[in-house]
Amino acid sequence: MLPACRIPTLIGHDRLHIRKRVVGLLEAAGAYRGKAPHDVRLPICERSGSIIEPMLQPQWYLSMKPLAKKVKEVAARDGLTFVPGQPSQLLWDQWLDGIQDWCLSRQIWWGHRIPAYMVLDTQGEIVRWIAAESEDIALDRLTEGEKISGFTIRQDEDVLDTWFSSGLLPLSTAGWRGGEADLPGWKDNYPLTFIESGGDILFFWLARMAMLCTHFSNQLPFSEIILHPLVCDSTGRKMSKSVGNVLDPLLIVTGRTRPDLLNDLHATYASQLSLGGTQAADATKDLRRRTAEIRKSFPRGIARSGADSLRMALLSYTRQSRQINMELRHIDVFRKLAIKIHNAFRFFHRKREHTPFATRELDRINELQPHDRYLLHHLRILVDTVDTAMKERKLFEATEAIRAFVYDVFCGIYMEFVKPEVAAAASARRDDAMSMLQETLDVLLRLLHPFMPFLTEGLWQELRPAERAAVDGASIMTAAWPCVRGIPLVQSEDEMVLRAMGVVAKLRQLTEGKGRVVVRAKDEEMHRYLRDVWEAVERIGKARGLEGTTVEMQLGEAEGEGKVIEA
Repeated sequence: MLPACRIPTLIGHDRLHIRKRVVGLLEAAGAYRGKAPHDVRLPICERSGSIIEPMLQPQWYLSMKPLAKKVKEVAARDGLTFVPGQPSQLLWDQWLDGIQDWCLSRQIWWGHRIPAYMVLDTQGEIVRWIAAESEDIALDRLTEGEKISGFTIRQDEDVLDTWFSSGLLPLSTAGWRGGEADLPGWKDNYPLTFIESGGDILFFWLARMAMLCTHFSNQLPFSEIILHPLVCDSTGRKMSKSVGNVLDPLLIVTGRTRPDLLNDLHATYASQLSLGGTQAADATKDLRRRTAEIRKSFPRGIARSGADSLRMALLSYTRQSRQINMELRHIDVFRKLAIKIHNAFRFFHRKREHTPFATRELDRINELQPHDRYLLHHLRILVDTVDTAMKERKLFEATEAIRAFVYDVFCGIYMEFVKPEVAAAASARRDDAMSMLQETLDVLLRLLHPFMPFLTEGLWQELRPAERAAVDGASIMTAAWPCVRGIPLVQSEDEMVLRAMGVVAKLRQLTEGKGRVVVRAKDEEMHRYLRDVWEAVERIGKARGLEGTTVEMQLGEAEGEGKVIEA
């Protein structure tokens, strides 16, 4: 019991050990009314296992209604948008309209101490309070009479609510210091263009941030609020340490085996298990439940996926507006995408290291082949799609477009078609094909950088190492954002390329012992193109080496017997 109880015989004794004494005091005072059994919700500390009981004491409050009113007025004047628009806008208005005073004080040992100093008389009683930036300023505000009487000051031990401490973030990072100590030019960095956060803290942080910053600056700290969904486990349950279904992002990045996950869990309960008694029994019960949850949720542990894969997977999940049902296999999709891009770069790098080439800009390539025009056409579509997705805050559309382009266009078709062209040092097409690969990789890496910053920075530096080394501090972060105007506008050759890929698909269906198979081109132009890329078509179609099956190409009507594949 603390001195606040004002009963000397109780001060310093454990609250659980003196209950009978309290009953005796009540009886002696004639205030005891009896006892009766009843059910209560008993809060117990998860770490120590001790019973938590509330203790009433004075708190610091902030009057919020004037601040909320000002935010609504400034938002109506300057505009404030939400992504997604509803129900975020409705919840925002409801919270501001029904705002209550904010309890700022917290009785914990870490945080910003409340800048309030109590003036104590010679008996240690609180005479009044002084709000000041420092103890020296508070001392200067003592009256002459208080100084003569020997009054002292002591700062309140309570700390500010975390949301209050972080509520001035846009102002403080811009250089605002509350007046005279402001950094020069801080208004150039304020307000923010937009802020991105979780919908579950729309009121706890963003609304409070808006109220505090608008109060001091007469401007909203941001004109747009982008909210991401709540991240849940694969079954839709909110992640919770007590349930044991939390996916630690660092474990996804670095990977963790199931035995290691279980060892980590046991280590967190070691102190409770050592206490013995009911606390150890409760800890054992909880440990068994969480162990079963880990065995169920992570049967093969957590694979090492890297930060880039996790980042892009989360962004692709934003298609779900309310909540994300997080699955490791979805992250693995983007881990494989990163590997695919890295392998594409390695292919280009090996060919360049083996035989250097003369770099050409995309608009200066001598003669574009159908697959060149096919690539350029889809590269323009990709740049436009990603740019639009960024502007409309639909980042999931950008992730889908990039992934489709890498697999279906760049790696699945174009790189396969140009492998023969870049393999031969004497090939007349080698410089053009290598330049196409280099320019496409450059655009692709810049588009991908917001989603996979670590992978793209490393590959971009190696794409043109001499140019990067010549510029001090060169980084993909400061490189120009791709623009469709920088890519030649060409007539797409989708039909010819897709007809060639149709031949590939049919060749893949062949089995041994099919005898003679004829690929028949319907027109001279298609026949000429198939002849140019025939090596790639045979290789991709896996038509070589089939015992008892021979594949040949003809123009016009197929002569002789055999299966015919139309192109």
